[in-house]
Amino acid sequence: MLFTTSFINLALLGFASAAKFTNPLRKSGPDPFIVYDHDTSSYLFMQTTGNGLRVTKGPTLDGIRDFGNEKLVFQNQNMKDKPSVWAGEIHKIDGNWYIYYSHADAVWVVSGGSDPVGEYRDPVRLYDRGWSLDNTVLKVGGKNYLVFSCHSKDVSDNTIGGSSICISPLVSPTKINQDQVTVISRPEEAWEQSGGNTNEGPQPLYWAGQVYITYSASFCSTPDYSLGLVHLTGDDPMDAASWTKKKDEPVFHSGNGYYGPGHNGMFISPDGTELWNVYHATFHPEGQCGDDRSTFAMKVDTTNGLNFGSPVTPGEYTAPSGEGGDSSTAQKGASNATTAQADIVGVTGATIIKSAVATSKFVDTLAVTAPTVIGAVQAAVTGGSETEGTKCKAKRSRSRLVVRYDY
Repeated sequence: MLFTTSFINLALLGFASAAKFTNPLRKSGPDPFIVYDHDTSSYLFMQTTGNGLRVTKGPTLDGIRDFGNEKLVFQNQNMKDKPSVWAGEIHKIDGNWYIYYSHADAVWVVSGGSDPVGEYRDPVRLYDRGWSLDNTVLKVGGKNYLVFSCHSKDVSDNTIGGSSICISPLVSPTKINQDQVTVISRPEEAWEQSGGNTNEGPQPLYWAGQVYITYSASFCSTPDYSLGLVHLTGDDPMDAASWTKKKDEPVFHSGNGYYGPGHNGMFISPDGTELWNVYHATFHPEGQCGDDRSTFAMKVDTTNGLNFGSPVTPGEYTAPSGEGGDSSTAQKGASNATTAQADIVGVTGATIIKSAVATSKFVDTLAVTAPTVIGAVQAAVTGGSETEGTKCKAKRSRSRLVVRYDY
């Protein structure tokens, strides 16, 4: 009887122990993107690989480290001839998967089916009226929008140099309305202009009934490469006045010996209770645009608003909540991921973006009534924590440094 009781207690302790993962997820992992797929109880991961589109599928966050879980899902001769493919993102729309990516200074999409690592086909250039890159899908009020990096002068009378953030309605998963393109963020602040005026890598963020977009500011080869934030505070995503930018400083920047944390992805934990940020960063104090950028994942503190914190250091961390849970946990997570979280409350000394809209047909989830805030100022940048690294293998392609990989 004693043996049986002890055995049961040990088993319960084993089930109760939280899953772990190790940062960095990839030693070389620029432009990372993660989504948790409840239908397959799997994480789906993409990063820049230069000459094709590769998806890593695994049941745990730590499984992203295993290249055995990675599959080349699309590659054509044009990608081989011009190995400047970057920033792939995998999105499910109406039950089918699509991969949005950048190639040769243009934004593209390929179409898949119900299997995220199945066959992809029919590459379509989505925007052909100027330079573009880093496209993603924003979902608001039952409508889909393409958000991407553009040149302001191509779509507006504003001629500020460098790259800005544009939005356009998705008529279908593979077509936008090119006659309707709006600039919702320009690199007008000093912290967005280090090394060149830059707004790129937009990423939708849905939390507590609110819609945000993070984006990368300043040029990637500088330690000032960081994350900015805009908040949908109006009714119409296509109206630039509906977006409110946090102007005083970035929400996530260099720290703890890691520099240029940017080009991120946002994802929700399997049980729907935690907001996570996946990003790349380098240990080179001067910054990095090549393959010496590692993939890190960290939980965003949502206790009092949105506090992105400072870049994490290498080591073992607690995995996202609900990882490895049973089917009921997975179903709950799928529901929580599209349901409003607890109200956001104010923080002393935090920057208030704007009072949340009480109701809006354009907001997917129930909007909160408390002010939306951004967390307190981050810790100061500290000295480097690593001294080793391979030389940057990146080569300049037009206006961007991209990575060339040989597979």
